[in-house]
Amino acid sequence: MYLYKALTGAALLLLVAACSNTVGRSISRDHVGTKYAKLQGYFRAADMVEEVPGDIRHDAVLDEAILTKAGDAETCAEVTIRTARRYDEPISQQSPTCQAAGQTAEAIADNETVSVYDYSYAGRIETVAVDAVALDEYVGLSISEPAEKIFRVVERKATVCCPISGHSGVELTFENSRMDYNNLAYGLGFDWKLQ
Repeated sequence: MYLYKALTGAALLLLVAACSNTVGRSISRDHVGTKYAKLQGYFRAADMVEEVPGDIRHDAVLDEAILTKAGDAETCAEVTIRTARRYDEPISQQSPTCQAAGQTAEAIADNETVSVYDYSYAGRIETVAVDAVALDEYVGLSISEPAEKIFRVVERKATVCCPISGHSGVELTFENSRMDYNNLAYGLGFDWKLQ
């Protein structure tokens, strides 16, 4: 019974890892805390990547992390997560988790700051909608006109730390359960290998 639960948990962890987006890089220990320790990526579920509407640049929702500390007892990163307002969650609510040297630990987000950015784009708004239903027929008419729309992005920045050693490297993962695709939450992982 316990083996079954352990295998089921491992299978679920593999499934989540396979459905999210992980970006990674090998860096020198000397580069921890510098621009060379910066990773960027987008939240993803299966083959669906976080999207933006209209002609807004996709990097409006680009997320990033810089590995700032890989010590004996603690590993930290400066994390920036940009999300459409409707999916916004505090970083601490996005299941931050670290994996290093065969250990897994819940990460803690500290000193979180929030900024909001509005992007305008051209869309359409329905001005007239008429529907008619007869015994064996349906007739519908819809008239729309161009309209300016707003896409609001919430940017959250925090120092995210784990109580594990990151001497050989660390993977920091996030999962936003408010964004889903076929009941799979969108996820993102940052994976640093230290040399």
